[in-house]
Amino acid sequence: MKRIRYKRSILSLVATLVVLGLNVNEAMAFNGIGNNINSLCAADMRTPAKPFNGNCTLCHDNGGSGGPGAGKTASRPGNINLDFFCTLPMMNTAPVANAGPDQSVTAGVIVTLDGSGSMDADGDTPSYDWVVTDPAGNPVMLSDATAVMPTFTATIAGNYVAELTVNDGTEDSAVDSVTVLVTEAQPVNIAPVANAGMDQAVIVDDIVTLDGTGSSDADGDDLTYSWVLTQRPMGSEALLSGADTAMPSFIADVEGDYLIELTVNDGMLDSAADIVMISATVENAPMVNIAPVANAGMDQNVQTGTTVMLDGSGSSDANNDPLAYSWELTTMPMNSAAVLMDATTAMPSFVADLPGEYVAQLIVSDGLLESAADTVMINVNDQPMITANVKLKLKVKPSKLKIKMEKFGEKAVKVEAKVKHVIMMPEYDSDMDDDDEDDMDDEQVNIIPVLVDIYVINPDESMEVLVQKHHSLKKSSKVKARFMPKTEGTYEVHSTVTDEAGNELASETKSIVVMLKAEDHEDDDEHDDDDDDHEKDDHEEDDHK
Repeated sequence: MKRIRYKRSILSLVATLVVLGLNVNEAMAFNGIGNNINSLCAADMRTPAKPFNGNCTLCHDNGGSGGPGAGKTASRPGNINLDFFCTLPMMNTAPVANAGPDQSVTAGVIVTLDGSGSMDADGDTPSYDWVVTDPAGNPVMLSDATAVMPTFTATIAGNYVAELTVNDGTEDSAVDSVTVLVTEAQPVNIAPVANAGMDQAVIVDDIVTLDGTGSSDADGDDLTYSWVLTQRPMGSEALLSGADTAMPSFIADVEGDYLIELTVNDGMLDSAADIVMISATVENAPMVNIAPVANAGMDQNVQTGTTVMLDGSGSSDANNDPLAYSWELTTMPMNSAAVLMDATTAMPSFVADLPGEYVAQLIVSDGLLESAADTVMINVNDQPMITANVKLKLKVKPSKLKIKMEKFGEKAVKVEAKVKHVIMMPEYDSDMDDDDEDDMDDEQVNIIPVLVDIYVINPDESMEVLVQKHHSLKKSSKVKARFMPKTEGTYEVHSTVTDEAGNELASETKSIVVMLKAEDHEDDDEHDDDDDDHEKDDHEEDDHK
């Protein structure tokens, strides 16, 4: 009977071990005295089987020589004649790193790596160690080199290599790598902006000349023009002459309003349409009043505490009526106490008492009609003047221009401002060429926020703003603009570069002489004697294409 009971107890114990997750094929029972299970297992290169660790309280009691305790479970660590169970030690398996699939991106984007496919056969939680190098072999800064999915910014074209090693707490995996192919970002074409000119008041039978030369393209592309006479007074037979030129014309043959629509194209995209209205009256009749146009001036960057001068002198009225000015600060930083001085003059002022953005709005009136509002933004910054060395190279093509009378307003003068951040380091001098700069690590180049202005002073001394662009300047950038001379004379093209606080970092001026071409002249309309135009363009990195 005792043998039968003991056999049943052994079978019950085996079943219990299976439930507890102990593989009985790997278990070995030791008959131990007291709690010497640790040493007994170690002598056979085994480990105590959970939950049968040292000082165990759950072991099989053999009950001496078939005593009354045979086949039962002991509950006291000090018992003698206990069967202790031990298992073979687990063999650790190295984890396997998986750095994810190869990727292809464009320069300037944020790349996300993915090591989530890494595995460990033993079910251990791995730790991650990423190392990334750029196409030149330089280390790349990661968002978190120990994360499963870290990120970095691909700043230059070429192959980036990311290597991943994982560790399970005992040993490292083999290195796995992924290649990220970075290509140059293609320049994004920006649609041009049509400007059909100012509304006009004319006399019936006048020849009306329209003016689309104020149209612009942010990429500096050449423009084509398309004018359409969308509305004319009843009975009018007016037709546009030169509808595909910058300055077409027509005869206002009937009293009333004429609406003409202009669309420009840069070779890829059409602009939104702009509309100009021409109001014709019979001779000696009161002239039709046309609303004036407000011009609040150029955006500005200044330092805190600066007295800001606004300029609405570019506002105009088609009837040449005198203008009344009404300025208002519509946006200010919180808690600013800025107040406009002389808000009813063309050039009011205020003190920028706090850093932030200020927006000033201008409305002008000719005594009968008010203009639409125009705004100007003043960015105020506490930062001192930066110490970076910024160089500006201004190109104007052509530098001399001969135009036939009927071609005024159609020939374009192209302007290009090249802004360079010259890096001052011991191993380089200020006259380093572009190849030297390109060899420098990106980490050595600070990005400078700048504002680039290009404007022209016409022969009548009026000013025309060609372009204003904010840039995050890293190495070099180009800003392009164009204008179409309408009269002969000397045009002065100006370009300035300022920092966030309005400090001037660089400026340059070029002149172009425009002359009337004789009708019997056989030469081309244009003559360019600027040697710079024949130079090969410098190699550069354009931060904003």
